[in-house]
Amino acid sequence: MISFYYTKRHDKLVLSYFPYQNTDWVRRAFKENKEVIISKTFHFRKNDLLTMINEDQEVSYEFIFGKKDNDSFLIEGRILSCSRNLRIRQIPPLLNIDYFKIKHLDKKTSVFQLLDEQINSSIAEITIGDEQSGSLLTWEQLNDIINGFPNEYELSLYIKARSTQSIMQHLPIIKNYPQKLESYRRRGHYFRTAKEIDNAIELDIHKYRIILNQLEEMLEPEKIEEYIESSWQEQISKIILLLYPQYIIYLSKVRIEDYIGDKNHKEIDILLVNTNGNVDILEIKRPSNRDSILRKGTYRDNYIPCTEVTYTVMQIEKYIINLIKSGKKGEDDLNKKYKNVLPVDIKLQINSPKGFLILGREKNMNSQQIRDMEIVKRKYANIIDVVTYDDLIIRLKRIICSLTSRTETSI
Repeated sequence: MISFYYTKRHDKLVLSYFPYQNTDWVRRAFKENKEVIISKTFHFRKNDLLTMINEDQEVSYEFIFGKKDNDSFLIEGRILSCSRNLRIRQIPPLLNIDYFKIKHLDKKTSVFQLLDEQINSSIAEITIGDEQSGSLLTWEQLNDIINGFPNEYELSLYIKARSTQSIMQHLPIIKNYPQKLESYRRRGHYFRTAKEIDNAIELDIHKYRIILNQLEEMLEPEKIEEYIESSWQEQISKIILLLYPQYIIYLSKVRIEDYIGDKNHKEIDILLVNTNGNVDILEIKRPSNRDSILRKGTYRDNYIPCTEVTYTVMQIEKYIINLIKSGKKGEDDLNKKYKNVLPVDIKLQINSPKGFLILGREKNMNSQQIRDMEIVKRKYANIIDVVTYDDLIIRLKRIICSLTSRTETSI
């Protein structure tokens, strides 16, 4: 039996070893100046022995496992067959052999020997503690690593699967162990959802709920009028970057040359930049409690867009034409102007830019209006995406629903 404890008297972290049988083998090994290996994991020399306790013909050996070093315990690498030392900055409530010994393996390999062999050589020592200690690993993370090791059943399946692959080359088989192994792993005992990914999904759910709540609050009738146009555009632009992750930054009040009108320049309210530096145009219209994006009356039984929609679509189309006509010179001018705000290695490019128009509500529309609004959206879809605020709300709710279902079904 192996246990660990801290002795205040010696100021040491102690490994206590109680052999169930053949109690004298340790003493004989030290008498011959040999190293002893406890549980195929811990390597001790004669001078590591703190004391030997002999009570009622039962012997236990107390080894110096870790030495106090400031606010931590330093364990020499040789004890765990490691090339670097182990530093424990915070001892868990139940320090036991499962943190050190790999179960189901007969090899003389410790958990930390595996870590030592595989981590970057620039790491001077392996440190373990809580999140506040700035350690290489927390005890929870170490547990995750250990739990990812194969269990006895998987090892048995693996051995049989490898044997089956050889046997089936020459003889018919009645049990397909390679298939059994694959099936076992697919059930989740091997390909677990990494805890870090689960945590990231939870954070994303929290993030999108915050965005949804903020957007719904902004769209309350009494709140809309509190925003000036520029503040509204700024808030919605930030939401767009989170809802459409292909875009990494937006640029405000972008001046471009006017090639088709009688002015020297045009000013684009917002220019979206994607991960490759390609630009698209974003037009944001603050919704009004009074106006509708469709005209109230019908024309030949059809609801048609209001003047603001038609005007804004034409405005975006002209921006697109001017951007395309500006060509290489336009790209160079934009890159020169915004070089200090662009991410490293991103160059702005004008390659068939597209437009986004965000405006209006659909929640009070009847079924025919909703259908006609969808026709309007599809009419412009090859050049401009017309998106209502209700579309954004639906998108947010569906993202949250999708992420939530992933956490519920993750293994």
